[in-house]
Amino acid sequence: MDGGIFLFVIIVLIPLVVGVLLLRTFTPSDPGFYRMAGCLMLKPLVTIPLLLWIAYLLIDAPRLLKASASVLPDIVITLLLMYRYRHLFAGRQARQAWGLVLVDGLRWGNALLALLYPESGFFPLFLLVGILMPSLYTLAAYILASTAHDS
Repeated sequence: MDGGIFLFVIIVLIPLVVGVLLLRTFTPSDPGFYRMAGCLMLKPLVTIPLLLWIAYLLIDAPRLLKASASVLPDIVITLLLMYRYRHLFAGRQARQAWGLVLVDGLRWGNALLALLYPESGFFPLFLLVGILMPSLYTLAAYILASTAHDS
């Protein structure tokens, strides 16, 4: 399998398919957990290109400014989704909702560290985690959505 196709499947296709499936799983008895999970899964498809574009635009900016500005769209969209689905964070699905946000925070936290420390010995690890994170996040979100449905 070509490396580009493999990366496309890992970074884009798996989160896209599972995210859309979760959005379509919404039922009248669901208070919106599947929609929040689906939106959080699809969010990287928008924010990763934004992160790269902002990092490119701010190529000569101080590293802290570039890194902070690059992950800002992720943080803002996460906060907007948390506000939209705020009722989930106190109800019977609160643990799963907080789990989704925690895993999402790990994803953009990894991007922040990779942009802050590109010359560090850990950069290949940040890169590997960044490549695998959308699919790992999809798996975690799917498991959390399944356990939210059971609770």
